[in-house]
Amino acid sequence: MKLEHIFTHTDWCKFFTIKQRLNPKFWTGFDLKVVVQNKVLKIVNEFIEKNELGEHVSDIVLMGSMCDTIYTNKSDVDVHIVLNVQETSDVFVAVKNACRLFNMERNIYIYNHKVEINPQTKKLTDTSKNAAIYSEAKKKWIRRPAEHELSQETRKEINTMCNTMMNRIHKATKAKSITQLKKIATELKEERKSSVAKEGELAVYNIMFKCLRNKSIIDELFMLIDELEDKKLSLK
Repeated sequence: MKLEHIFTHTDWCKFFTIKQRLNPKFWTGFDLKVVVQNKVLKIVNEFIEKNELGEHVSDIVLMGSMCDTIYTNKSDVDVHIVLNVQETSDVFVAVKNACRLFNMERNIYIYNHKVEINPQTKKLTDTSKNAAIYSEAKKKWIRRPAEHELSQETRKEINTMCNTMMNRIHKATKAKSITQLKKIATELKEERKSSVAKEGELAVYNIMFKCLRNKSIIDELFMLIDELEDKKLSLK
């Protein structure tokens, strides 16, 4: 297992590449392919009908790296259902729970990219700074993807962060500390979400996360946590 060893790199950014164009399986230039458009709508409309959300839905949008040039083979198809309700409302909370269940239990893929559904309020541009957003319902861009470039200073910062995180994971793995491993996993998830909301897809923390994920470190971390918890709950 990779986590049992310390992996240090001088260039973690080689595991994070900025492409020249959007994913050609999904897009023709900046136009979403009809076959993808129809499939996404079919998946989401089934979810909307099952959860009786019709009157609350104002839009269906695509967001995240699959709408950008920073996609990888591990990128999700990130679909957001835009609701005309407040985040504190019972409807939003219910939809959030339904989405969480959908994402855990359903394994629906478009060209080997897993489809995930999340609820969203009307304030789309507040979700993630500078994130590309494409409206499925209106068939147009709400915000087109920006041009990306990593400076040498940023690359150095990412390398330092990746190596520091790998050392933390290695120490917790060696100690077989479920508490520390879960703390790291929670931090990775929450800090990544926060950094994207504040700084956009090219937030340093988000790139660090993607570098580790593309090296399969994130998957192995969660697998190890499950393995240690299973052993703890078992009787020999």
